[in-house]
Amino acid sequence: MIRRPETPQVAFIQAGSLDDPKIFEPAAEVFACRAHPSIGPVEGAVRFEKGPPPDLVRPAVVAHFKKRS
Repeated sequence: MIRRPETPQVAFIQAGSLDDPKIFEPAAEVFACRAHPSIGPVEGAVRFEKGPPPDLVRPAVVAHFKKRS
């Protein structure tokens, strides 16, 4: 798990570290430039080829939780 000082309420979890990643709905993809060619974009997730700038992280997370309410 990764936390950034700019957004302490957000935790970044690598999907590969989960026992069952299917139970989570990703809000964003980061470092998509490193994704395996057979892995397509996640529908509905914000995609960043590299790490997102901090000013974009919060709106993506807020939008994700609004969708779930």
